[in-house]
Amino acid sequence: MEPGLNKNAGIFVMNFYKPILRKGRSEREYLLVGKLASLFFGGMVILAAMVLERIQGVGLFNVMMLFSSMVAIPFLL
Repeated sequence: MEPGLNKNAGIFVMNFYKPILRKGRSEREYLLVGKLASLFFGGMVILAAMVLERIQGVGLFNVMMLFSSMVAIPFLL
């Protein structure tokens, strides 16, 4: 899970924050924003898991299995 969060934070910082919001800032600032983005994305994943778990008849495991099968079939083709 951690590499996925780091990847998403890196994409956010390098493709949105750095070129659009704060051009020419220090690498230290970009690192701090990346860490905060990882924390934010991790919180969103936890929140989504909690919401999905509360839905009657739909467990997180079942949702992940359905999603994996929807992605795996086109990937294999």
